[in-house]
Amino acid sequence: MATPFILWPLSPSYWRISPSCGHLLLSLVIHVLLWSSSSSCGHPRPPVTIHVLLWSSSSSCGHPRPPVTILTLLWFLFSTMATFALLWPSRPRHHLQMNKYAKEWAKKLAVNEKMSNNPDSKYGENLYSVTSNTNNFKVKSDEVVDKWYGEHKEHKFGEEPKGTLLKSGHFSQMVWKDTKQMGVGKARNAAGTKVFVVANFDPQGNWMGQFADQVPPVGGFPKSATSGRTSLFSSKTKKSSTSDSDSSSDEDDFAKDCLKAHNDLRKKHGAPPLKLSKKLSKYAQEWATTIAKKDVLQHRQNNSYGENLYCAWSSNPNHKIKGHEAVDSWYEEIKDFTFGREPSDLRAGHFTQVVWEDSKELGVATARNKSGKIYVVANYSPAGNFVGSFATKVPRLK
Repeated sequence: MATPFILWPLSPSYWRISPSCGHLLLSLVIHVLLWSSSSSCGHPRPPVTIHVLLWSSSSSCGHPRPPVTILTLLWFLFSTMATFALLWPSRPRHHLQMNKYAKEWAKKLAVNEKMSNNPDSKYGENLYSVTSNTNNFKVKSDEVVDKWYGEHKEHKFGEEPKGTLLKSGHFSQMVWKDTKQMGVGKARNAAGTKVFVVANFDPQGNWMGQFADQVPPVGGFPKSATSGRTSLFSSKTKKSSTSDSDSSSDEDDFAKDCLKAHNDLRKKHGAPPLKLSKKLSKYAQEWATTIAKKDVLQHRQNNSYGENLYCAWSSNPNHKIKGHEAVDSWYEEIKDFTFGREPSDLRAGHFTQVVWEDSKELGVATARNKSGKIYVVANYSPAGNFVGSFATKVPRLK
């Protein structure tokens, strides 16, 4: 329900009212209509509209108008700005360029009449589709948003989602704390019976390892929500250095940590340890730099080596990820793998490559782009994940 706010920039004693006619000689009212600062579900909502009503009345009963001084105008401006500063919520804003971007992808979905995420999108993305037996139906915006928000029932606040299927991904992207702006577009198929809606978000959300700190519960984060928990954004990091020696040291530390994490897990499965390869690391660095520039997580084509990819994001430009973070993320896919059988899909492909028995060498590298994303590429020789060999090359836990 809209909540009205009345602002009187001048002192109440300044207004003169005729006792005989009760007439307000000069009335200046700013009537601000906003959504409630928290919706029925508790999450803050953006402003809908602002109406400014300004009027004055001539003195029919002979009372003079109050003088409008420079001080009065300055006080009015100050009061108005203060009101906006206090009442305007910090929520994602519409971005015209992003609207156009979303519209283009919605058109492609409508042509193909099939739901699919944009593989080259540089933004976070939510999709929605609805079908009707008529071609003149309309899709209401709250219908789309309510559908996405309904996934909050599947979300466990304060922890990372389990498994590889993100059941509450539309919801978490909607309320992702660091997202600042959004764009939305829709398109109808040729028959007019199906509508596709695409929403893009920037910066994008749903980064693994950050859900606990980025997806606020109903009512927002408590002030002490992050106390006692290491946050990606509040954790202390070493001071950055532009020297080649320090940069090289960081890369070596990352590679060694990544190798150790691999071999610790491989040992649990009875697989022989891997060795670091400079040749493979250089190869991995080339691709990490490439995808960081493109800002897209995609595998190298015509790759003669095995390959695992990982991406993390931080608003802190000095943040450094540890090698085991990527490996731990890959290994979590063990939950989706059935030992002793050939998989019907590669949902656990990162895990199986980590412990693939015949792999001997590892090359690993990272690259950071301007938006703060850190891309990790790991290459393996010989490559794993050969169809027909999973039953014998992915050893069980010992």
